[in-house]
Amino acid sequence: MTTLNPDSISTKGFTKAQVLSALWNKAKSPGDGKAQSTMTTDEAEQEISRQTGIYFDTVRGRHLKVELNSEGILDPTRYDQNNGAGCAKRALESLKDWPKEPTRMAG
Repeated sequence: MTTLNPDSISTKGFTKAQVLSALWNKAKSPGDGKAQSTMTTDEAEQEISRQTGIYFDTVRGRHLKVELNSEGILDPTRYDQNNGAGCAKRALESLKDWPKEPTRMAG
């Protein structure tokens, strides 16, 4: 079971591919930023199928540092440390059916 922190965000209702692509698309680009600028959910599915676990450290050069668990809970701490405060929340809000005010998971 994942240990909850007060900033954990529910990802229930979204596929792992949707979450991974949203996070990757909002993550900082390495170097000059001329690398691929978007990841589709199909491409995210390919990344997930290549993965041996549920933790995604660096994907296609972008630092994600997130666990995509089956519990539907995302701890944004390390992602936000690498990409800016609140970046994980903004990334997930970009998903089409994301509620206007995401529910924070109680710790």
